[in-house]
Amino acid sequence: MKKRLRAFTVTSVVIGVGLVLAGLVVDSPAEQAQIRTADRVAARHHNAVKRFTTTTAASIAGKKADSTKDYSALLSFVDERLGAAPRIPTSGTTTFGREHSRAYRTAAERQKFALQPFRSLAAFLRDGAIPDLAYIAAGRKLVQVSPAKILEGFQVSTGTPLREFVLPAFEKARDDLKKQDPPADSKLLRIDLETYADDVISMTKDGADKLDRQTNFVFDFGARPDDLFRRLGIVETTIRSELATRIDELESSSGA
Repeated sequence: MKKRLRAFTVTSVVIGVGLVLAGLVVDSPAEQAQIRTADRVAARHHNAVKRFTTTTAASIAGKKADSTKDYSALLSFVDERLGAAPRIPTSGTTTFGREHSRAYRTAAERQKFALQPFRSLAAFLRDGAIPDLAYIAAGRKLVQVSPAKILEGFQVSTGTPLREFVLPAFEKARDDLKKQDPPADSKLLRIDLETYADDVISMTKDGADKLDRQTNFVFDFGARPDDLFRRLGIVETTIRSELATRIDELESSSGA
């Protein structure tokens, strides 16, 4: 019984000594000064990032009206500003200070979080708005192909003018459209545009054959061009509205 008591006492002493020794592991005044220096550098960097996001958001907001004309220019501006984002300096700090300053260690992650809305805007422009508007433009060119304008001034008595001028115009517009990816949730619009292209091409070929046989022929597209043009406009309005909303939210979240 006494042996057990001595063993317990010795163990208690060892543990106690370990606790005392652990409590003595502290940074020297010089090391603490290095940490405080890194803390101050991180704080200045945080303020610099805040100023950067505020001024950049304000600049983007100022370009909102112009962005309706040229989304590529807006994307270039956002990319340029992201490339100019401040970087946390190492000058004036030590490796020890940077490694032991929590503020310094987390500065990069805080900056990444602050810049995320700008990266999101760039991704929306690059992967969504710009290609979507290219599709819309191609769709509009298709439905705006006018045989009457193309044949203006021609004396159409055979199918040759249709084959040489009208048919290539429709085929080019169709091919240009198919080179573009349609906007998300616009698969039905894509189908209707491509069906329209196939139909007017077939109509043109049929009309050329009829004219060669000296049979009367008139292009009749009905209301389809107007309907497709209207639907393309709705998609475009949605894209532009989303951009405006994103810019407003960017300005608000950045404190501009």
